Amino acid sequence: MLKISPEKFFIYCALIFGILLVTIIPPFQSPDEDSHFKRAYVISKGHLFPTSQNGVVGYEIPTDMSNYISEKLKYIGNRDQKYTYSEEILDDKLPKDYSDVAFQNFSTAEVTPIAYVAPASGIIFVKIMTKLIGMDNISVVTMLHFARFFSLLLYVFLVYLAIKTTPILKKTFCVVGLLPMSLALATAISYDSVLIAISLLSTALIFKLIFDDSIKTISYKYLIVFGIIAFILLSIKTVYITLLMPLIFIPKEKYDGSIKKLLKYFGIILLIALVLYVINKLPLMHLERNVIVNNSGEQLKYVMNHPITYLKTWLKTMIGNRSFYFSGMIGTFGLIDTYLPTIYIIIYSIGLLAIVLSDLSICEVKFNWKYKCISILGSIATIFAIFTGMYILWTSMELGVGVETITGVQGRYFIPLIPLAMILLANTILSKNEKIKIIMKKILDNSYLIAGVMLSISTITIFLRYWC
Repeated sequence: MLKISPEKFFIYCALIFGILLVTIIPPFQSPDEDSHFKRAYVISKGHLFPTSQNGVVGYEIPTDMSNYISEKLKYIGNRDQKYTYSEEILDDKLPKDYSDVAFQNFSTAEVTPIAYVAPASGIIFVKIMTKLIGMDNISVVTMLHFARFFSLLLYVFLVYLAIKTTPILKKTFCVVGLLPMSLALATAISYDSVLIAISLLSTALIFKLIFDDSIKTISYKYLIVFGIIAFILLSIKTVYITLLMPLIFIPKEKYDGSIKKLLKYFGIILLIALVLYVINKLPLMHLERNVIVNNSGEQLKYVMNHPITYLKTWLKTMIGNRSFYFSGMIGTFGLIDTYLPTIYIIIYSIGLLAIVLSDLSICEVKFNWKYKCISILGSIATIFAIFTGMYILWTSMELGVGVETITGVQGRYFIPLIPLAMILLANTILSKNEKIKIIMKKILDNSYLIAGVMLSISTITIFLRYWC
């Protein structure tokens, strides 16, 4: 196969298919992209934090923009609704009037601005460029395309750093970064792609500290980076903070074997994260808010008072919906209504598992049982927190208190856990057999082909859904 490094292959493949997806996925046909775009737009206008009016927290959004977004959401669940070339050109070329604005709240109004640096930069960039060439009042779709493209660039850069940094499992990192769902999210305006990229980067840095013998001591630059990563995880989705748990396995000689020094390092990471978190929250503390009456408090009490019943509900929901979650992790596109054919999900899953197993078995380092225990505990804790959070905040609103199912959980939520969970597959049994090792080597040699073919099939699927 291609004699090319995993990081370079990732860049080429992610950019080629990413640019295609930026173009062929119609406006606002990715999960919550309408709210994410509004947040990026107001940040590009210099409004980093929301204000409140009559107890409602939000921003002033152009009325034409809101109406356009609402119109495009008509595609939800209607797979017969198609996007045409004429519609695309009119959306792109016709300018909009942004003078009439209305104050509104949306789901991402209070999300940290750092999650939207890339798309906001894309909007600023296109505004500057169109001014230079004499175009005024650019369309929403033009801003959206540049916001998507800059989001893709950030994702590619962060995952490239992860593959470049990790001393082991480079092809596994490459393939995870090229999961069809990962790349689809990277070409949308979504903080999910930031979480996926950060999860790969944090795992790569941890691997470097643990397995790279050239690193003799832990420098403060690592502590600062992990502090920033912890802040991002806390600010966007707190449950993913468990991704940093393997830090406890840094070899003792790299911190002089002193428990006090190790605790000091963790304290510095926590302090950096908390200081940044508080700074981010300060502008929101003075806002007046209406008292929102919902069932979340009652739902929390129900979980606390009926832990065994809730555990049964959690397990029943996970097992009963496992195919939906798994498909969503591999590739459920659009507004959760564009599915890959089952045959490709199954074939790709087998190929992905073979790549991860081969990479883990051939790699020169070994993962002891303690590392595996921390990985499985961290993964289970995060999954449990994801389901419980949705049960309390979403299910209680949708179905009421105490129901025996959990709604709102999607497969893409589990992608950031793949780097942590894949350690569980590490073994020495396969690597002991020379014939099996030869097969593993061939599988890794063809990993690029597997990733490329699956992205091609995914791109065709999305094209057929929206254009044919």
